[in-house]
Amino acid sequence: MNDEIVILIVDDIEVNRVILKGIFEQDYKVIEADDGTTALDILNRGTKVDIILLDIIMPVMNGIDFLKEIKKNKSYSEIPVIVNTQAGEQENEYKALALGADDFIAKPYNPKIIKRRITNIIEKTIYQRKNNLIDTVPGGIGIIEVSTKNEKLRMSYFNDGLSSMLGYMKSELQNIIDNDIYDVIYGKDEEVLKEIMNKDGEDIIHCKIRLINTNKN
Repeated sequence: MNDEIVILIVDDIEVNRVILKGIFEQDYKVIEADDGTTALDILNRGTKVDIILLDIIMPVMNGIDFLKEIKKNKSYSEIPVIVNTQAGEQENEYKALALGADDFIAKPYNPKIIKRRITNIIEKTIYQRKNNLIDTVPGGIGIIEVSTKNEKLRMSYFNDGLSSMLGYMKSELQNIIDNDIYDVIYGKDEEVLKEIMNKDGEDIIHCKIRLINTNKN
């Protein structure tokens, strides 16, 4: 179980909660609420929640009203919300999406499709969190992915600090590395890097490389 990821299932029908919990409990921590008010209480207690699976039609507080409440609160507004719907609920789907829901899943549930959709959103959210954290770190940081098969490098992410250190606007640096990342790698270091990449049996490589800024060509 991944204790870092918590899914909150909000549904007044117990069998629906049981089905959804069964789909996710092997990979994530799952907590439950039987209506929007109970779900709000869980959030207000400071319980960590990473993603919410939300039914629309519920007593006490329905899904639409719950969405309105959490989107007004900065502490909860960024939590991804996936709406559970069934045939004939197109109007509710539209309302939920207009209020900021990220996606919807249809009943009856298809475990394979549901799990893939939720996993995609979780991975995207985690990636965004990592990028936001990197942006707060002083200095230049870049994430480089290496393919040893074709000597290809790809900088999958870099922060504003790195582009500033190299003397570029962020969009300018992005265009350069998209065209050929080796254009910003110091020539002698490029040769060393390629030599290391060509070694057989190396899953992880460690090396230092120097990058070229606009004042040092």
